[in-house]
Amino acid sequence: MITNSSYVFPNIIAKMAIYGDSISKLSRELGMNYQTLSARLRGKKSFELPEIFAIMQRYDDSFEHLFSIDNRKKSA
Repeated sequence: MITNSSYVFPNIIAKMAIYGDSISKLSRELGMNYQTLSARLRGKKSFELPEIFAIMQRYDDSFEHLFSIDNRKKSA
């Protein structure tokens, strides 16, 4: 189970929960390893454009909604 405490993209985490996706499952869907996706979700690394499009398509949602940043987590 993913806790929202260390991730800066809470809407992606919420969509993952709704769709029953773990970081492992989503990382396989995106063709990357677990550590890479985890770093991106924590704001340590930037998402690449093909990954952004794949996430938007998977969750049928907009960039603005999925990738809104929880600034309280980013500055901590």
